[in-house]
Amino acid sequence: MKDLIKDPLVRSHGLRFMKAIETMLEIEFDSNGCIFLFSAIGNRHCSYGIEADYLDYVPQAFRFMLTKALGNNYTDKIASVWDEILSHIIKAMQDKVREGTKLKEDKEEVARRISSAYLTDKKREDCKSTTNGSEDSPNVM
Repeated sequence: MKDLIKDPLVRSHGLRFMKAIETMLEIEFDSNGCIFLFSAIGNRHCSYGIEADYLDYVPQAFRFMLTKALGNNYTDKIASVWDEILSHIIKAMQDKVREGTKLKEDKEEVARRISSAYLTDKKREDCKSTTNGSEDSPNVM
């Protein structure tokens, strides 16, 4: 676990999340701005293949970080406030991830249907061309 904490990629990810939290504080928890911000982050995570349920672990990790950072200053009231904030953050991110996942699945389904229809049409054309050009096929007029 200590190696993971020291990993530059993990550390930079944590710093980016904290920057998003800082931005949220700067816009004074404006609900539309916060939803937009964390929806955009959720959308980005969707493109990485992250499943919405993975985000359920973020509040626990954040609380762990807060207890380490605040030490004895970490109180039940602070925990309660951050739990409330994080529930909104995670919901916005999960909604966007689910929306993006659904959109991706819909696009894949459309592509499958188009491909299937193309292959079916191609097979019909191949059958027609082999039977119409054959000397063995009956000549119907």
